[in-house]
Amino acid sequence: MLKLKNSLIISGTGQNVGKTTLICSIIKQNSDKHIIAVKISPHFHKLNNNEIIISKSKNFVIVKEENKTRNKDSSKMLLAGASEVYYVQCTDKYLTQALNIIIDAVPKNSNYIFESGGVRNIINPDLFIMIKSSDYNNERPSVNKNLEIADLTINFENNSHNFDYKNILLAKSGWRL
Repeated sequence: MLKLKNSLIISGTGQNVGKTTLICSIIKQNSDKHIIAVKISPHFHKLNNNEIIISKSKNFVIVKEENKTRNKDSSKMLLAGASEVYYVQCTDKYLTQALNIIIDAVPKNSNYIFESGGVRNIINPDLFIMIKSSDYNNERPSVNKNLEIADLTINFENNSHNFDYKNILLAKSGWRL
């Protein structure tokens, strides 16, 4: 497992639990600190012809987001103030390879925010946060494992989190609560 200094991983028990909203709030609060945001999807979707593809193989695609106007999570992160945003479509089997390409491409000592559950199996971050939906019923073993190892679990109910994002700090020593 890779210990990646200055890294924060945010994952959730499913879709629409406010992961990107929380990430964008954290980015806005720290936009002066050169944040690299990485959104990882285990599903492959058709890409537009105008995407900036950093690397592509049959196993993964890495796209650098440079458009702040689309209604995509990666665009929202860029608009929030991230210095660079990458969107990765990749199966867990090839995630290490894809992440190494990004880590090698960005400035050393960058500050990272990952939106992904699977990346926690590869990276040991400064801080790992899970967002749990009020209707989650423990049906996914990988999610249950992440809930057990999370540094913080935030509950999501009635379209809001039970936690103030301003308590997530980026210090010289890394991400902290």
